[in-house]
Amino acid sequence: KQWYQRRVREAIGSMKGVQRIGVDLLVSFLAPLVQLGLSSVLLFGVVEEAKKDEQASAADSDASPVIAAVRLIKESFPGVLVACDVCMCDYSSNGHCGFT
Repeated sequence: KQWYQRRVREAIGSMKGVQRIGVDLLVSFLAPLVQLGLSSVLLFGVVEEAKKDEQASAADSDASPVIAAVRLIKESFPGVLVACDVCMCDYSSNGHCGFT
């Protein structure tokens, strides 16, 4: 079962022109951009606090928003390059980027 937020589309105030887009809105958001020549996207995951743990296990969960988004983008737009942020701080309960 997916546990990412639904129907999210909000501006990121500190990054002019950048938006947070929910997985369920990705195809409709990206389709016109791909038609105009968009060839790559960079994904950053945002997970709920309740899904975070010390091992950052949400990072590679099949239900995580990034994993779901990668699959959806590659199915819908096979020619689009998908890059992902791999820092663990957004997935770990302690906010650290690495593990010891």
